[in-house]
Formats: sequence, structure tokens, C-alpha cells
Amino acid sequence: MEIKNRHSGNSSATSSLAACATANCAGKRSTKTSRIFAVAILATLFCSASAAAQDCAATAKAPWTWGAGGSRANAQLIITASTVGDDCHSAKATIKIHALDGRMIFAVSRPTAQVTTLADATNAIQMTKALQTWVDTTTCPVGGSDALPPWKRGKPAVEASGNTPFIATLSREAYLRHRTAAEPLLCFIQGAESVNALAVSPDGKFVTRIGSFALSH
Repeated sequence: MEIKNRHSGNSSATSSLAACATANCAGKRSTKTSRIFAVAILATLFCSASAAAQDCAATAKAPWTWGAGGSRANAQLIITASTVGDDCHSAKATIKIHALDGRMIFAVSRPTAQVTTLADATNAIQMTKALQTWVDTTTCPVGGSDALPPWKRGKPAVEASGNTPFIATLSREAYLRHRTAAEPLLCFIQGAESVNALAVSPDGKFVTRIGSFALSH
């Protein structure tokens, strides 16, 4: 009986050890699986966050060509507009102008909510179409700087003319110099109530912001 009891005890101990080892292995497997699952969740969240950051990624590009002869024939600039942001309402919009040699000669950024052309876009597809409208260069109320309203001597600002008031951002001397040069004007909507006006040098290598037109409502 003693021998039997001893063997029975050893058998029970062996079974307990085996059960413990099995449980330990199962626990390790469970822990490993949990870790893998946690890593997978984090990776998914990271990818989702990265994708969300690009929800309003959009771009548009357009060439701008002017001149029928002489030194201005086939002069061209490349205008690029883009947006980045978590959503289109809070995204940042940037418009850039490059000369044909690749130099960036102008750039400006604004919240999309503040640009009339872009404010109503709610997704990247709509924003791409809106950006294409933004880079449309037919928004200038006048054809060239020589058609800008006069700035009379002794007056504090450009004289009001017609239905599109113009606000100069240069000194009177600089404004009159650009006006006399009869330079091409490149315009784009810069906010809710105005159109930015850039005077382009005859060779297309430089642009100068000379003022803005008030949008008619």
C-alpha cells in the first residue's frame, strides 16, 4: 500500500507539473498573441491617422501664356495650387508661380475657409476642381497694368473707378511705374472679398504684387 501510495503521489505530482507547463505555454502563447494583436491595432491606427492627414490632399496646375509678339511672345509662367489638411474646411491652400526655368517667383498660403473659390469644397475631388478654378488666370477685371485706375498727385490712394475698386499695395511712384510699363496682370482670388493682382515683368522672370481688386457681390 505504501508503494502504491508513493507511486500515486509521484503520478499526481507529474501530472501537476505537466498541467502547469501546459498552462505556462498556453499563457505565453496568449501573451504573444495579445502583443501581436496590439501591434496590429497600433499599425492600423497609424495608417488610419496617416490617411486622415491626407483627406484633403489635392493639386491643380495651369500654364499662363501672354503676348502676341515681340519680347512677350509665348512668355509663360506655371501656376500650381495645392491643399493639405485633415479635412477640406480646415486645410491650408498654397498657390505658387514658377518661371519656365523652374524658379519659384511667388508663393502664398491661406486657409481654404478664407478663399471664396475653395471654401465650399468638402472632399479631395471637389477641392481639385476648386483649385483648377483658383489657378484660372481670367479673373483679372482689366487686361494690363496700363488699364489700372490713375493715382493723382496729392491723393492718398488710387482713384475709385467703375464697379471694381482697386487698392494699391505699393507707393505712388512704384504704382505709376508699373502702370506706365503696361505690364501683363496675373490675378487670383485671395480671400472672400478681393482678387490679388500681380504685375509680370516682360520677360516673365519676376512678378510684383501691386494691389487687389474688390470682388463685386
